[in-house]
Amino acid sequence: MGAGGGEGESSEGGAGQRTTIDYLVGLFDWCRYVLRTAPIALHSKPLEGSDSATGVSRAITVDFAKRRAGGASPIAELRLHAPQKATPPKSGAFANPLTYEITCERGRAVIGTTDAIEWEADSGKRLESLTSDRSEFEVMLDHFCRRVAGGLIPVADIVDVCDCLSLAHAAEKSLALGSRVDCSGMA
Repeated sequence: MGAGGGEGESSEGGAGQRTTIDYLVGLFDWCRYVLRTAPIALHSKPLEGSDSATGVSRAITVDFAKRRAGGASPIAELRLHAPQKATPPKSGAFANPLTYEITCERGRAVIGTTDAIEWEADSGKRLESLTSDRSEFEVMLDHFCRRVAGGLIPVADIVDVCDCLSLAHAAEKSLALGSRVDCSGMA
């Protein structure tokens, strides 16, 4: 699979969600933002019963550096599942060929469509609608206004994208090699 698309990847999608690589970049960025520490190694492997030729159904285990405050080193496991059946997209949505599952120490999230996220934690299982989320334009305008007013908000830059793209390529390499890949110098 490559950044331009490949077997098992969608050619449609929203910005940053057209291919598995694009989506992995977003997931890695999200993990780095939530955990506030850098990934040091990852291992990508096919899920049992998946077609390893396409790399679509797989698990990616990411080991993160220990936090400055101490404690155990965080680990994230991302599971990419092939679709069970094709469903036509809703008007304005794109057909997402994969279901993304993120499992953490205290819960799990499943992303199967662009308009909802299913998650579970100690408080139970919930399905959260994303249809009322603000548009990208509204978010960018809000960030701009906060920056002008002097507010401090984390702002992603091209280095974040490049680091996460390197991690996505390392996941592809790990899948091809069938072994763990060191990524301590990547992000």
